[in-house]
Amino acid sequence: MIRWLEVWLDSKLSFKEHVKIKISAAIRIFHQIARLFNTERDLSFQAMRQLYIACITSVADYEVSIWWNNQKYLLEKYQKLQNSALRKILEAFKISLYMTMKLKAAIISPRARFNRICKNYALRIMQILKNHSIRLRVSASYSSYNNEAELDWEKYLDWNEKNQAIETEIAEISSNSNSEFEQKQRHRKKRRKIKKKSKKEVS
Repeated sequence: MIRWLEVWLDSKLSFKEHVKIKISAAIRIFHQIARLFNTERDLSFQAMRQLYIACITSVADYEVSIWWNNQKYLLEKYQKLQNSALRKILEAFKISLYMTMKLKAAIISPRARFNRICKNYALRIMQILKNHSIRLRVSASYSSYNNEAELDWEKYLDWNEKNQAIETEIAEISSNSNSEFEQKQRHRKKRRKIKKKSKKEVS
């Protein structure tokens, strides 16, 4: 068993141990969040849902794009975790139907979540340069275009990249406003000097 960048690799590359470790870590976090749910004030449904998506799935789904290939034996572990989380979020009974809980909580299934992660990773590979080491390992049939049509990359930019673009725009605007403010201050100083000189001449 080898651990490389927090991914556990076995000799057969079954990723069973990796999934087991990540699921156990996610379950520990789930129990810690569940304690907050039992406090006097209690957490709201929206807060519990957000904590599940932000804190639990992010740990459990670590590097899903490496091993996910519709393995049913690995998917069952994630499904059990999500079922228990949905019951806690909605305060539902154990006999409650999974589909009903999923729709009520507006949380997608682990299978759909994994497929989305893999598709997003595939879109990122399209943006990588052709001489990149990752791109060289991809088959030659893997084009940088989707169905011979160029993609609108504005839709697929990560939120942090968009935020960086917004931050640069804000920085430019603030720098321009600062320069304008400085110019106004200079004009005011000149006017004050002229007024002082005129007063001295009058006196």
